[in-house]
Amino acid sequence: MDVYTVEEHGESSAGRGGRESSAERRTRLLRQGLKMFMCSLAMWTMGSMYVFPSVLAHDLAAHNTTIYGSPITLTSSQVDMAGSLVMLGSTVGAWVVAPLMMRLGRRACILGSGSTAVLGWLGVALLPEPVGILVARGLSGMAAGGLSLVANSYGIELADPEVRGMMAMVLNLGILLGQVVTVSVGYDARYFIVALVDMALPLALLLSLFHLPESPPYLVLKGYQVISANTSRMFEAAGSSLDDSLATIIVNVVQVAAAVAASLLMDRLGRRRSTMLSYGVMCAALGGLAVYLLAAGEQDPRPLAWVPLVCLMVTQGAVTVGVNPVPFILSSEYFPTRIRAWAAGICYTVGNLAGFLALQLYTPMLEALGQVGLYAFYSAVCLAGVPFTYFFVRETTGAKVG
Repeated sequence: MDVYTVEEHGESSAGRGGRESSAERRTRLLRQGLKMFMCSLAMWTMGSMYVFPSVLAHDLAAHNTTIYGSPITLTSSQVDMAGSLVMLGSTVGAWVVAPLMMRLGRRACILGSGSTAVLGWLGVALLPEPVGILVARGLSGMAAGGLSLVANSYGIELADPEVRGMMAMVLNLGILLGQVVTVSVGYDARYFIVALVDMALPLALLLSLFHLPESPPYLVLKGYQVISANTSRMFEAAGSSLDDSLATIIVNVVQVAAAVAASLLMDRLGRRRSTMLSYGVMCAALGGLAVYLLAAGEQDPRPLAWVPLVCLMVTQGAVTVGVNPVPFILSSEYFPTRIRAWAAGICYTVGNLAGFLALQLYTPMLEALGQVGLYAFYSAVCLAGVPFTYFFVRETTGAKVG
């Protein structure tokens, strides 16, 4: 079946068999957009979790105390784990939420995952030992996995096919805005203050549940990151004279701008062409960064300090065009409603395991390959993504779901 929103106080003229007027259509889409924004608070929460290791590493490099004033030190491996445990925990969270989505509904799963996110941020802010912080990060990962799965399914089920790509990009924009909030607050605040501020995001999501209806398909059957996590470390390692925290904020703001542009193009370019464009631009930018580092050698500070910033800006901007949002969209569009939660959970698990390995292996790969080799490797992976997408990704733009 096709998916259309049934308003609480009656059907539109289209639902009664008449032709929907332009005013009615605008009103209906505006209501969908408002509900999608409230749902996107789940993605704001996820984005804040993904970029937090960058803030944590920067803060502990300058200060080594907890909220209580006691000393604390995290090794490079533990900083890696602060990112990778979120990905690992996300897999667990997705598999816990998947069977509950059809049994309890989307809103109940948002309530459970949002509450878990609040507890995760409290743990990061208040626990005084590295082990406690890492455990809290794993808990945050469980919340991220549940929120991603339920928010993406909800968004796909809510939106009309003609604007589904744009509406789905609102969710992706939420991830980027959550990252901007975190790195902006973390520019001049301690890690535990950042954690407490970020806790406001899942709290706002929980409050939005008073206005979010259950998704239509669920009611019928009852009756969905290495650079983001390590941006500051990458700038420091690249030897750029630019402030690493300020550069991190700039990169994330560029992501937001690119996501806004991509939201207007997703339904025109289609899922497959958007992903191929994204991979191609990322390949060129990461390859350019590798060439720059090779040419600059061991000079300190390195010349043309703006080059790493531009390369990472272009890379992260390109991510938002296809590589980041499209897998979430496809994992919901490919499958019918009755198996969507389980199928999307499998897709999410594979992606999280790859993300866990990429984050946890960042430091070992950097030590083994060096900066030039690491970025060349990332560029090669992006290059391989272009033909893979062309031959194996099926276009779903405008297709009906349900």
